[in-house]
Amino acid sequence: MSLSDVSPALSALLHLSHILPIFLAPHTKVEESFSTQAIHDVLVWGSDAFLASNASIRQDALRRFDHLKFPGAVPRSFLPPAVFAAIAAPVLFALRLAGVVRDSFEAQTVLRILLAELHLWSVRHLYSALASSLAHTGAAQLKAPNIKSASKKSSADAVLSWSQASHLRNGSLIIHCLLFHANFWAGRFTPNGLAAPAVHIALASLLSAQPSWWALSLFGALCAVSRAELAGILISILPVLWMRMGTRKVLLASSVSISFLLVAVLLDTYLWDRAFVTIEAGKGLLWAELEAVLFNVVEGKSSDWGVSPWHYYVTRFLPRLLTGAIPLLAIGSYRILALTKARIGLSRETGLLASTIMALPKRNRRPIPDTSLTKQLDVGLRQERKSE
Repeated sequence: MSLSDVSPALSALLHLSHILPIFLAPHTKVEESFSTQAIHDVLVWGSDAFLASNASIRQDALRRFDHLKFPGAVPRSFLPPAVFAAIAAPVLFALRLAGVVRDSFEAQTVLRILLAELHLWSVRHLYSALASSLAHTGAAQLKAPNIKSASKKSSADAVLSWSQASHLRNGSLIIHCLLFHANFWAGRFTPNGLAAPAVHIALASLLSAQPSWWALSLFGALCAVSRAELAGILISILPVLWMRMGTRKVLLASSVSISFLLVAVLLDTYLWDRAFVTIEAGKGLLWAELEAVLFNVVEGKSSDWGVSPWHYYVTRFLPRLLTGAIPLLAIGSYRILALTKARIGLSRETGLLASTIMALPKRNRRPIPDTSLTKQLDVGLRQERKSE
């Protein structure tokens, strides 16, 4: 399922929902201060800080980086801002050459639009991959031994068709347009915002029928370098990935993730002006995300910046996150409960009938009446025999 089969109207709505918040709220929030300044410093001073042959020039450029004057509560990794700066540099250079970008504020707006577009592209890729996976899974089930479809109609009745998968993807994208909180932060230079496109791309592969080792390595690197809380998702799906991918590919992905982590540690140690030979905490090699976890979780110092009431996730944060999707959530929950209740009732009836038949002597047994799925498959088999 490609990204290009989204209707022009839906595509325009998606772009508008991601770009409009950038112009409605153009100023920088405190949560994105480090990444914003880090991207600026890498673009402006990065060539001298990394490539200058003279050591004094490198040190002078490094001292101009903002984070050394305003370090914040905990150090953050420079790898995500540096990667984004490398992606954005050619775009920014071309727009400056064309006279479109004339100052730092216009450059920041362009980079926010670029990040929002990367976020949107990754979301569309994730939804398309999940919908395609559902259709492929159904097709694989239909191609099982002794089960063949005779017509498009019978296969569409038996499994999730490509048309249904497309509608599911488009409906999910419409719901995404209603999530103001997600769309607002899509174009903001927070650690979450910079990591989100890569997370979506990795999940699109990991949640498919054939997960790839590179996606696992990317997701593992994001856990170690950018957002440690992603480890909760990784741990929950790792057993399934291990069975599908095998030990060799899992170990290969792990080694690549560790390589990314080593690159981040070396880069952050240099840019945060730590001493490579010192082991003492706060002075030696820097694993930024680990220090953040120790500060916030182990030492519990995150409470120094304020504590919200226990009910805020339900009364404030979730309503902000879901916004227009809340009515749809209520409808969907009702439908799921109704379907679950119907399936439980059907399972009980089938189980009782099977137990009754098994209790009879073999000569008195009769076949169990068909359920809806077996009935549909049987119809397909009968139609195929007639066509032959």
